Amino acid sequence: MISLAAALILAPPREPSLVVVPDVQLSRTGDCASNQKVDLNTMLVLENKMLDYVDKGVRYRIVLQGENVTISNLSEPGPRKVSLNVGSEVDAGKDLDVELKLVILENALMVYWRETFQHKVYQQGLIKVSGDRLIFYCRGHGGFTSVD
Repeated sequence: MISLAAALILAPPREPSLVVVPDVQLSRTGDCASNQKVDLNTMLVLENKMLDYVDKGVRYRIVLQGENVTISNLSEPGPRKVSLNVGSEVDAGKDLDVELKLVILENALMVYWRETFQHKVYQQGLIKVSGDRLIFYCRGHGGFTSVD
């Protein structure tokens, strides 16, 4: 009598079954554009909510808290801070519910923002960090809508 393990070893190899997958071009990250398309698939997402960085010899600290971005100049004495509520600033007249992440893209520190919608198309974008300035860099959409 042959054991089950021996039967598996003696069994001839099976050809893998082929599954036809339609050629669907989906980007997990969606799009973001300014004067040109920005490839969000190349951004490195950081889990830090606080980060110290140096720009042109000046030390800064960036802090993400809720929808707010705060940059402090650590090289100058006294409190020198710049703050921005991203949810209020990205869409005039609306207060979007957004989540924020620090990212590195094209060797630059940026803040990635996106609406917190799930299971539908959401707005998203990047804000470039330059010293203690925040510059809106690109804007686009992510997610998808399913049609039955």
